[in-house]
Amino acid sequence: MDRDTASRLATLWAHRYLPAYGAFAEIRKRVRITVHLWPSPRCLSSVTCSSVTRVISDGTPGQSIRTGTLPTQRKQRRLGARALSIACCSGLTVTMLAGCSRSDDQEALSKAEDVSPTSVPAAEPPSGDTRDVDLPGDGVSDLVVSGQSDSPVIAGLSGGKMVIGTSSDWTNGKPKSVDLGKDCKDLSRAAGGGFSVACENHVLVFDGQGKKVHDLEVDGTATTAAVTSDVVSVTFAGEKKIKYFPLDGSDKDGKATVSIGEGAIQSLIVDPDPKSGSDKEMSAVFDKKQSSLTGVYPGEDKEGSSLRIGQGAGKIAGGQDGVVVASSTKLNSIEIFTANDILRKHQTIHTDSVPWGVAWDANTRTVWVTSTGKNTVIGYDISSGVPVKVATMHTIPDAQSVVVDGDGGLLIASPQSSTVQHISKDQVSEARHEGASSEPSYPVKKEA
Repeated sequence: MDRDTASRLATLWAHRYLPAYGAFAEIRKRVRITVHLWPSPRCLSSVTCSSVTRVISDGTPGQSIRTGTLPTQRKQRRLGARALSIACCSGLTVTMLAGCSRSDDQEALSKAEDVSPTSVPAAEPPSGDTRDVDLPGDGVSDLVVSGQSDSPVIAGLSGGKMVIGTSSDWTNGKPKSVDLGKDCKDLSRAAGGGFSVACENHVLVFDGQGKKVHDLEVDGTATTAAVTSDVVSVTFAGEKKIKYFPLDGSDKDGKATVSIGEGAIQSLIVDPDPKSGSDKEMSAVFDKKQSSLTGVYPGEDKEGSSLRIGQGAGKIAGGQDGVVVASSTKLNSIEIFTANDILRKHQTIHTDSVPWGVAWDANTRTVWVTSTGKNTVIGYDISSGVPVKVATMHTIPDAQSVVVDGDGGLLIASPQSSTVQHISKDQVSEARHEGASSEPSYPVKKEA
């Protein structure tokens, strides 16, 4: 076995056997992965580092890696010894240099970097078709698709208004505009196929056609709003508690319940996978400041799990069949979560530079991600449990938003341009045929 193969196997082993819980720290100078090859297997019975590590970036011999800790040192030692023995009996070892500390992890979490997408000139013409759209602002800051599967409606934010229409309306350059106000920033899919918008001192709820059905007064600047059939969960600027408000407006003060961070910028209603046996709706709350994702149960005073999104998280998307997708810009990766009975992280997929916009196609089990560093949109089929790159296409510059339309095509937009890109179902199918590969995308971290 050559060294490159050994390095890849070591990375995959670490992804599988060293799951981390809690905060992550970048300890480049103190922890390294080194591959040693032996003519015969050897086993270890102890761990030399005080905290068990998990690789979340592509490891090569001697390359720095990022680490995390388990809740207790006892568990760390037990899991570490078992996992290292497995690796060493396979002819590989991961050598960890110097010590690690939990305080370092916590400090890194509190100082998570705020990142921005990269805008570079297009080197290739955009795939599909482009169209200049009559927008109230410079571009579209968000794109969200309603939950209607037959003819979904796509909404975006532009210049203090919600721009809404079918895929045909967008590609014809004539989606309609709905007044919101310049203090409205977060647009989300609401339960039942509508949309919600978080604003200062109020939350707006629209049906799937853009008709306002609720205008709820709240005390404070709402940063996100997740709407179920009877309640809306709201996060506020400068507050660590989520508040729940009944949709009928009977309680204007709301009920403060579970705690999150202060940097929440997106909330996403997640419909459970029918195969999971769960009928509970969850809300996935994205905290950009902490680069974390928290699962909460709207209307319940119940703590959900909170997981780290790599480093420098960009956006989250999904919600259908219990799947949530997040982009990690500092690690050039996307991460796959499920939110049925509890929030779980399943996979990390490395992709092109500065990934930002993400979308989930539940029909084809394909994850789409835009790379603002390469002006590409890439599709990964995860139906087998192992991500396989199936298509790569070119995008408009600064493509920060992407959604899947009702036919399986893609609609892509930028906050800096009125040009909207549409890649039809046939064009997507052609790209999938040209880019189909039987090789999985490495490195892959899959969690049970």
